[in-house]
Amino acid sequence: MLYLEPGMVRMDKLQKPVMHFHSSGERASGALEGESELKTVWQALLGVPAETKKGGASSEISSNGVWSLRDPALPRRKSARKRVQDMVDRAVQFIEAWNKARAR
Repeated sequence: MLYLEPGMVRMDKLQKPVMHFHSSGERASGALEGESELKTVWQALLGVPAETKKGGASSEISSNGVWSLRDPALPRRKSARKRVQDMVDRAVQFIEAWNKARAR
């Protein structure tokens, strides 16, 4: 958000959260260490709605609602730009694949 809409971020409240993962998330994290391709799957498994009772909602794992293993106050403009561009590229690829599949 600091990259996309910095005016929406309350800098006075910005602090590194204390993260509390459920036991299956902790086990998966250790097993996937160094496996960047699988880390995305791990991150997706952590972010589940609270009503699923799977223990992965942001309010359950983050002390302040910020989902980050890093200090969010540290500037990362270059990496933020790359992450946003990667998300856009993947969304475009998905839409193109979806449209191609629908055309069959």
